[in-house]
Amino acid sequence: LVRRLCKCARPATDVESMGVAGSKMPVGCDACQQTGYWGRVVLAEYLDAQDAKIRAGIQTARTSQEIQQMAVDAGMVTLHARAMEAVRNGTTSPSETAH
Repeated sequence: LVRRLCKCARPATDVESMGVAGSKMPVGCDACQQTGYWGRVVLAEYLDAQDAKIRAGIQTARTSQEIQQMAVDAGMVTLHARAMEAVRNGTTSPSETAH
């Protein structure tokens, strides 16, 4: 879970953006009780173990890095990629995904 930016968010400066173009920063207003955030959003990755290659990798005790690469090659979007997408589209701030 990451905090969702409020409508009062402003574009981030180069330093604040942590290298992510289009990112925004919290400001604070009456609607968000001066926090800059309003609610939360789920960022998740989903591994489809029905894919034959991934299933075979799991059954043959491949390393987690190998299985993750197989999943990415099969189209899985990683948690890190989802976090960067949420920052780029202004859903959350870079600091929320830096952990």
